[in-house]
Amino acid sequence: MNTAINHDHIGIEGFKKQADGSFFARIKLPAGVVSSQQAAKVADVAEKFGTGSIHLTIRGNMEIHRLQESSIGQVYRELKSVGLELRGATGPAVRSVSCTSVLADGFLQGQILARKIQHYFTSNPHFEGIPKKFKIGVEGCYQDACHLIQDICLIYSGETDGEKTYDVWMGGGLGRHPMEAFLYSKHLPEKRILPLIEAVLEIYMAEAGPGVRLKSLIKDKGRETFIRELDLKLKDRKDLLLRAGFDQHMTVPAAEPGRGKLVVPVRFGQLTSASLRILAEIARQFSGGYLTLTSSQNLVLFVAGLAGEMEAMKHLQDQGFLTDDMIVGINFRTCPGNHECQRGIVATRDVGSEILACLGENGRGLKIALSACPNSCVRPQTADWGIIAKGKEPSFDVYHRQGENLGKPVHKNLSLDELLNLIRDID
Repeated sequence: MNTAINHDHIGIEGFKKQADGSFFARIKLPAGVVSSQQAAKVADVAEKFGTGSIHLTIRGNMEIHRLQESSIGQVYRELKSVGLELRGATGPAVRSVSCTSVLADGFLQGQILARKIQHYFTSNPHFEGIPKKFKIGVEGCYQDACHLIQDICLIYSGETDGEKTYDVWMGGGLGRHPMEAFLYSKHLPEKRILPLIEAVLEIYMAEAGPGVRLKSLIKDKGRETFIRELDLKLKDRKDLLLRAGFDQHMTVPAAEPGRGKLVVPVRFGQLTSASLRILAEIARQFSGGYLTLTSSQNLVLFVAGLAGEMEAMKHLQDQGFLTDDMIVGINFRTCPGNHECQRGIVATRDVGSEILACLGENGRGLKIALSACPNSCVRPQTADWGIIAKGKEPSFDVYHRQGENLGKPVHKNLSLDELLNLIRDID
């Protein structure tokens, strides 16, 4: 069945056209949680309409590349048949709500709030057609400076009088002009979260020009002016309660602290359809029927009991997911590069393989991010060591993160050989 394509609006539907005329589809997974049934469907669609490969993003989404225009309608129908959401995954919209602190104790709470926020803003016509993308994060704890790079980030801070509260950071972002977010409020009650996000979006939509991110608007207005305007908007805005009749986390709670979380390394964030099907089945058997994507482009299985954990690990080992070669890259993340992306300057999987081959034993415990262009989609400034490719040659800038802030540039315009020599000395 052919579907007529409106190229002016295709981006809001989660499809993006590439330079070669093909499209990719990005699937919004709130907090990176996907069911076994949904994962199996993604594998089928990637095999049937793409190249049989799925890319895991650092925001916990899945991408299927090399789709033909004639297949877009059928891809959409098949993904929607299992409840997967694409709308707003690309284009000027509120993007998927991420939760990168997957291994933290607060993830059970974070995933619930992330899903509720995403549900509220997805397909809401009041918040589509905004000046540019708008990214929201919900975190169970402070980790990897993720609170510094979102338009709005909510960090779970506990409970006050029986009500969950969050620290609110806003105005952050990376790209070619990184800017750290600022702390707007501590211990904000949950009932004030949706009114707050609405108010921020209303200011952003009214005052920012096309293509301008929130961070730039705040810089131009001045932080204090922005805060005064936001406070005034919120003054008479009613609470919006996020009611729930029962505990709505999708992943299985651990039977005991420190156990029940099996990390499955995914080299360069690339999975074949066959591998994803196998993992979906293992999750169905041992992980309550759910998989969770991480900000390191790996997958996590939450398994309740020790016996199930051991059996699930044996299945993963038997299927080749826990080999030494896979584990070496567990802390390395990268974008698709020029393998798939029109902006990519380098072939990230090739360069990534060379980097991993040069890493010493100590370096393998560090988080390393390789971005194929200055857009910094894999958040190189939040890694221990971040690498950004640039120019036609190309050359590489290297960032090093120490302390609580974003990483700072420590080397510029390195050749690939110079970069690899640097990697050999990392510890």
